[in-house]
Amino acid sequence: SRNYFIKKKLSNDKGGTSDGEPISTETYLILCHECKLSHDDLETMTIGMVLDYIDEYLEMKNPNKDKQNTRKASQADFDSF
Repeated sequence: SRNYFIKKKLSNDKGGTSDGEPISTETYLILCHECKLSHDDLETMTIGMVLDYIDEYLEMKNPNKDKQNTRKASQADFDSF
């Protein structure tokens, strides 16, 4: 199977930045299927548009995930920065 260098987005850990690890074609297609994207959708969308759609879809399915991992910064956090 061919691997395309589409970078995984880690919305929790790195604020949507890439971790540098490529995903396989199979993983990309499974994500498209899980998000109910049709063949026609994939024909009209760029890979970037699809990845943005998948990111938004997953965020809508689990909206509280990011909120659970965040906390208000304390003075000690600012001092250590």
